[in-house]
Amino acid sequence: MTVFASAVKKRSLGPFLFAVLAVSAHLLVGSVPVSASELPHATQCRVVNLMPPFWRFWDAAKDQPQSAQLQLFDEMVVKEHPEVYRESVLGAGSNGSGPRIADFLRSAPPNIAVMRKLSDSLEADLPLYLSGFQKAFPDFACQNPIYFVVSLGAFDGGVRSVNDSPALLFGVDVIARIHPENELGALFDHELFHMYHRQITGMGGGSGDPLYRALWEEGLATYVSGVLNPQVSESAILGHPEDLAARTRPLLSAIAGELLRNMDSTSPDIYQAFFVVNSARKDIPPRSGYYVGLLIARELGQRYSLQQLATMNGESLRSTIGGMLQKMAH
Repeated sequence: MTVFASAVKKRSLGPFLFAVLAVSAHLLVGSVPVSASELPHATQCRVVNLMPPFWRFWDAAKDQPQSAQLQLFDEMVVKEHPEVYRESVLGAGSNGSGPRIADFLRSAPPNIAVMRKLSDSLEADLPLYLSGFQKAFPDFACQNPIYFVVSLGAFDGGVRSVNDSPALLFGVDVIARIHPENELGALFDHELFHMYHRQITGMGGGSGDPLYRALWEEGLATYVSGVLNPQVSESAILGHPEDLAARTRPLLSAIAGELLRNMDSTSPDIYQAFFVVNSARKDIPPRSGYYVGLLIARELGQRYSLQQLATMNGESLRSTIGGMLQKMAH
């Protein structure tokens, strides 16, 4: 669920990666193989945890003037991991001493304690999220690396191209700011489903794909996270803005009609209007495509299992979505 930035076009799955699951694992920077035997539904992943370098930076820079902080961030974080701290991954101003970094450093102090606690707990809890997801989708193969990063406010979770291969990134700074602990399972299930969806159908292009596919990908991932986490509210499943459903319902007919007319569009502006929180459009709620996609997946979920929904693809899927949008529009 990318809340604060548009998705970068996602590519095909990378090669097989090795096991990193253990409930008590302490994951340092890089890939660390550990035992998965403690979990009955262990899967295979590679974890790249970029939080330790950030904490080394923060401990050294927290009492320094901002000019020194920017220099230290560049030396201790950006230059250590330029494959992540670049515009193609985190957005404009995220490399060197860009404005995104300065803005983050100014706003970070009130969030640091929660970030540090979350940074520690995610390492221990990730195997449990993976195991729980695989109970619903036993054929899930975690073939993309999973990163924990400071995203500079870019996203809570999302798939990006890192070193020319798709990777699943979790932005610890954004998660700490907007997600209470009881919602984390839903966030992980949403993002893990995107990986699974790509695994079995090749879907996962996001921005750059036809609009109907983005509608299905995000709507279905939202629906799956809700089914697997029934204790989490609809507003939390949908993400920001918190009143997304309430703001979209009165405009549903018009929004569905516009989505129908643009089903095959690959325009970045059209995509951003329906799937990005900072959309330039003011006449419709930001990220309204998530809610419309959820409605479509929810209705189809009355007739099909999660596994059947996950395999839907091609012209039959396009025709089904078109028919449902037409019904909403009238």
